[in-house]
Amino acid sequence: MHTTNTQHGYVALSATLIVSAILLLVISQSVIRSSTSTQTLTEILHTTEAHILSHTCLETALKLFFTDVSYRGNEERTLNEGICDILPIGTDDFHNITVTVEATVHSVTSALSVTFDATDPQVMTSIWKIQ
Repeated sequence: MHTTNTQHGYVALSATLIVSAILLLVISQSVIRSSTSTQTLTEILHTTEAHILSHTCLETALKLFFTDVSYRGNEERTLNEGICDILPIGTDDFHNITVTVEATVHSVTSALSVTFDATDPQVMTSIWKIQ
């Protein structure tokens, strides 16, 4: 039964990450079309790539964790055209688990963090933050 809750939690997290990545692409396309700022198209593309890579990196870290709950992160991976750091997976006294990643594409870094209840992965205590 615990495996079922873990699978449902993973499905919920994955669905949220996929929807967020799609929204990020749509928003970035809107920004590219309507932007009159001094930011160049290349910078916008690198920022978008960094955000997408951080989502992919977080999904990878969650897959690794839910496949092997002894996985503790603290590693660097090369995904697509960037570098992904999976920071050490943290826990607290309230059974919360925090997975944090940082992705860098062409010197642009995006960080994401998700915190969820280890006893019921479907219950997220915080979704994520983008830096």
